[in-house]
Amino acid sequence: MKKIISLFLASIMIMAVFAGCGKRAENKNESSKPTSEDVTDTGNENVSGGWTTNTTFGEAQIPVEAKEAFDKAMTDFTGVAYTPVAYLGSQVVAGTNFAFLCTGTTMTATPETQLKVVTIYRDLENNAEVKDIKDIDIAIKEDAEIDYEPTEGGWNVTNAVGTDLGDEANKAFNAAIDGMTGVAYKPIALLGTQVVAGTNYAVLCTATTVTAEPATALAVVYVYAGVQGKNEILGINAFDF
Repeated sequence: MKKIISLFLASIMIMAVFAGCGKRAENKNESSKPTSEDVTDTGNENVSGGWTTNTTFGEAQIPVEAKEAFDKAMTDFTGVAYTPVAYLGSQVVAGTNFAFLCTGTTMTATPETQLKVVTIYRDLENNAEVKDIKDIDIAIKEDAEIDYEPTEGGWNVTNAVGTDLGDEANKAFNAAIDGMTGVAYKPIALLGTQVVAGTNYAVLCTATTVTAEPATALAVVYVYAGVQGKNEILGINAFDF
């Protein structure tokens, strides 16, 4: 009888230990750092909301040969109307790939507009077609570091161009990067905004090293514009299209 009681008490103790471990794990999970979908990391105590994708752009000056390829590829494209708002770069293959930042608007009774990266392929006979259409994720990513090393057959983004950011975003961007050295950032497009205790801006840029042999890559610069006029860089990620 004593053995039975001892075994019963031991079982209760083991169950209690496991219950305690489960509770501690739950608490640890509750206090863990939120993902980039939940909060934009900054050293600021910002209350984070979701990112709002920008869909309002001015007219971009797209290089002629790239725009011609885009228009030709889109001649018979239906369902969604794509408008290039920035030229991202080109890639020499057996022909040429051109990449564009576009607004894509559904041709429906209640149109919806989103930002996309559209890749157009032009062959050696000057025929053009849509090669790829990708969504854009503008959340800050901790592991998206910029790689300036050119790769054989890689994208040339040196001549990437876009549209104006707008007065508020442009002012915050210029104030935030003032005094930065080593890399020159040139804004191409405002990808989105996030309302916090102030406003966060996700700005697509060309990032060019200030070196004897400059190298250029695409980057997303995240700028925080505070309610008291404070402007600072939250993070800088590579833009992978």
